[in-house]
Amino acid sequence: MYKHYLFDWGNTLMVDIKGQTGPMYKWDKIRYTAVANLSDFITIMD
Repeated sequence: MYKHYLFDWGNTLMVDIKGQTGPMYKWDKIRYTAVANLSDFITIMD
């Protein structure tokens, strides 16, 4: 099993909202994309 995983967050798991700048974790609002079974996938990786 791998120790590290990389994700492309820009419109892959989280929506890249126009007008929001800087790191996504500091944005005022966050929207997630419709990725089927994402929570199941993350649980498997843990």
